[in-house]
Amino acid sequence: MTGIFQLLLLVSVTVASEPSCPACSKYDYEEKVLERMIRMEFAFENVLKENKATSSLSTGEMIVYKTVETNHGSGYSSTTGKFTSPARGLYLFSMHTCTTADKYAFLTLVKEGSVLIASVHYDKDYNSCSSSQVFVQLDAGETVWVQCSYGGSTMQLYDNQSYRWTSFGGALIHN
Repeated sequence: MTGIFQLLLLVSVTVASEPSCPACSKYDYEEKVLERMIRMEFAFENVLKENKATSSLSTGEMIVYKTVETNHGSGYSSTTGKFTSPARGLYLFSMHTCTTADKYAFLTLVKEGSVLIASVHYDKDYNSCSSSQVFVQLDAGETVWVQCSYGGSTMQLYDNQSYRWTSFGGALIHN
């Protein structure tokens, strides 16, 4: 009797198991669909990151300026958005901030986590811009960057690559 029971159990397990061909498996198909959805989600996130003119800013978000006109000393990284001082000295940094009508920009220039200067920008009816400048003493290896101090759905920068509406710059004044 036990032999018949074992035989029936073996037959039922064999019938209920997945097909030997993984391409025919329902689970294989679902796994491939899920992988495609994840790849599409990553691609969509990358598009949003590249198009900051139409996406909201988040509190604490570092602003990364992708277009670099001049980078003497290679201090600015268009990947991280940080300027790393190649030499000790007195530097002048500036940020030019533009917003579209009815949008805000709360930005700060930051040195090693400490705010150097902050700006708040808003105009109800028009696209508009403002500029901020600051002098700062840096040691070699110290970093400076632009960061969003307050984010949300109404916080957006206006950027047009042809005109450089929103920009960040720095220069060594004296070493």
